[in-house]
Amino acid sequence: MMNEPWFLAILDTRAYEYEHYRYSVCFINQSDEIITGIEYTAKGSIKAYNRTLSEAEERRSLGELKPQYVVEIEHIPKNGFIEDMSYTFTIRIGDRTEEITYIVPKNLSGAAYSLFDLPVVQQRGYIFPPNRPDTGVK
Repeated sequence: MMNEPWFLAILDTRAYEYEHYRYSVCFINQSDEIITGIEYTAKGSIKAYNRTLSEAEERRSLGELKPQYVVEIEHIPKNGFIEDMSYTFTIRIGDRTEEITYIVPKNLSGAAYSLFDLPVVQQRGYIFPPNRPDTGVK
Protein backbone atom coordinates (compact mmCIF):
# COMPACT_ATOMS: atom_id res chain seq x y z
CA MET A 1 0.00 0.00 0.00
CA MET A 2 2.65 2.52 1.04
CA ASN A 3 6.16 1.85 -0.27
CA GLU A 4 7.80 4.43 1.99
CA PRO A 5 9.56 3.40 5.21
CA TRP A 6 7.67 6.14 7.09
CA PHE A 7 4.40 7.92 6.51
CA LEU A 8 1.92 10.23 8.20
CA ALA A 9 -1.64 9.09 8.87
CA ILE A 10 -4.71 10.78 10.24
CA LEU A 11 -6.91 8.30 12.01
CA ASP A 12 -10.55 8.75 12.98
CA THR A 13 -9.97 7.48 16.50
CA ARG A 14 -12.79 9.23 18.26
CA ALA A 15 -15.74 8.85 15.92
CA TYR A 16 -18.30 9.16 18.72
CA GLU A 17 -16.88 12.38 20.18
CA TYR A 18 -18.19 14.64 17.44
CA GLU A 19 -17.66 17.91 19.35
CA HIS A 20 -14.22 17.04 20.68
CA TYR A 21 -10.89 15.84 19.34
CA ARG A 22 -11.76 13.35 16.68
CA TYR A 23 -8.61 12.84 14.64
CA SER A 24 -5.23 11.55 15.73
CA VAL A 25 -2.24 12.61 13.65
CA CYS A 26 0.23 9.72 13.70
CA PHE A 27 3.75 9.12 12.42
CA ILE A 28 4.27 5.52 11.35
CA ASN A 29 7.61 3.75 11.10
CA GLN A 30 6.91 0.71 8.95
CA SER A 31 10.61 0.02 8.41
CA ASP A 32 12.66 -2.61 10.19
CA GLU A 33 15.10 0.03 11.47
CA ILE A 34 15.19 1.72 14.86
CA ILE A 35 14.89 5.49 14.50
CA THR A 36 17.45 6.70 17.03
CA GLY A 37 16.06 10.22 17.12
CA ILE A 38 13.02 11.95 15.67
CA GLU A 39 11.89 15.55 15.93
CA TYR A 40 9.15 17.39 14.10
CA THR A 41 7.80 20.86 13.46
CA ALA A 42 4.12 21.41 12.67
CA LYS A 43 3.15 24.65 10.90
CA GLY A 44 -0.20 26.08 9.87
CA SER A 45 -3.52 27.22 11.29
CA ILE A 46 -5.95 24.93 13.04
CA LYS A 47 -9.22 25.37 14.85
CA ALA A 48 -9.02 23.98 18.38
CA TYR A 49 -10.00 24.91 21.92
CA ASN A 50 -12.98 26.85 20.45
CA ARG A 51 -10.63 29.29 18.72
CA THR A 52 -8.43 29.58 15.67
CA LEU A 53 -4.73 29.11 16.30
CA SER A 54 -3.20 31.09 13.42
CA GLU A 55 0.26 30.38 12.14
CA ALA A 56 0.73 27.89 14.91
CA GLU A 57 4.19 26.36 15.01
CA GLU A 58 5.02 23.55 17.34
CA ARG A 59 8.31 21.69 17.75
CA ARG A 60 8.68 18.41 19.58
CA SER A 61 11.23 15.70 20.08
CA LEU A 62 9.92 12.14 20.15
CA GLY A 63 13.16 10.34 21.03
CA GLU A 64 13.69 6.80 19.79
CA LEU A 65 11.12 4.97 17.68
CA LYS A 66 11.04 1.20 17.34
CA PRO A 67 10.60 -0.63 14.02
CA GLN A 68 6.98 -1.27 12.97
CA TYR A 69 5.75 1.34 15.43
CA VAL A 70 3.25 4.21 15.47
CA VAL A 71 3.39 7.35 17.59
CA GLU A 72 0.44 9.70 18.03
CA ILE A 73 1.72 13.26 17.72
CA GLU A 74 -1.42 15.35 18.16
CA HIS A 75 -5.23 15.47 18.24
CA ILE A 76 -7.26 17.67 15.90
CA PRO A 77 -11.01 18.38 16.07
CA LYS A 78 -13.22 17.18 13.22
CA ASN A 79 -13.32 20.59 11.51
CA GLY A 80 -9.88 21.62 12.69
CA PHE A 81 -7.92 21.55 9.43
CA ILE A 82 -8.82 25.09 8.33
CA GLU A 83 -5.61 25.56 6.33
CA ASP A 84 -2.90 23.40 4.80
CA MET A 85 -0.63 22.02 7.53
CA SER A 86 2.97 20.96 7.12
CA TYR A 87 4.76 18.47 9.32
CA THR A 88 8.54 18.42 8.88
CA PHE A 89 10.38 15.53 10.52
CA THR A 90 14.11 15.21 11.15
CA ILE A 91 14.84 11.50 11.37
CA ARG A 92 18.13 10.03 12.62
CA ILE A 93 19.07 6.41 12.11
CA GLY A 94 22.58 5.90 13.46
CA ASP A 95 24.82 8.42 11.67
CA ARG A 96 22.29 9.07 8.89
CA THR A 97 19.90 12.05 9.08
CA GLU A 98 16.96 12.67 6.78
CA GLU A 99 14.44 15.52 6.68
CA ILE A 100 10.98 14.79 5.34
CA THR A 101 7.92 17.02 4.99
CA TYR A 102 4.30 15.90 4.85
CA ILE A 103 1.51 18.25 3.72
CA VAL A 104 -2.04 17.83 5.06
CA PRO A 105 -4.50 19.76 2.87
CA LYS A 106 -7.14 22.14 4.17
CA ASN A 107 -10.23 20.22 5.36
CA LEU A 108 -8.42 17.01 4.28
CA SER A 109 -9.77 17.67 0.76
CA GLY A 110 -8.13 15.48 -1.83
CA ALA A 111 -6.37 13.39 0.81
CA ALA A 112 -6.17 9.66 0.10
CA TYR A 113 -8.31 7.53 2.41
CA SER A 114 -7.28 3.90 2.74
CA LEU A 115 -9.72 1.23 1.64
CA PHE A 116 -7.94 -1.34 3.78
CA ASP A 117 -6.27 -1.26 7.16
CA LEU A 118 -3.01 0.67 7.16
CA PRO A 119 0.22 -1.16 7.98
CA VAL A 120 1.33 -1.14 11.63
CA VAL A 121 -1.80 0.63 13.03
CA GLN A 122 -4.25 -1.90 11.55
CA GLN A 123 -7.05 0.58 10.93
CA ARG A 124 -8.24 2.79 8.10
CA GLY A 125 -7.35 6.43 7.81
CA TYR A 126 -6.01 9.24 5.65
CA ILE A 127 -2.50 8.55 4.41
CA PHE A 128 0.20 11.01 3.44
CA PRO A 129 3.40 10.06 1.66
CA PRO A 130 6.42 12.36 1.96
CA ASN A 131 6.24 15.55 -0.07
CA ARG A 132 9.34 15.08 -2.21
CA PRO A 133 10.58 17.72 -4.65
CA ASP A 134 9.89 16.92 -8.29
CA THR A 135 13.17 15.74 -9.78
CA GLY A 136 11.87 15.77 -13.34
CA VAL A 137 12.82 12.10 -13.72
CA LYS A 138 10.03 9.88 -15.00
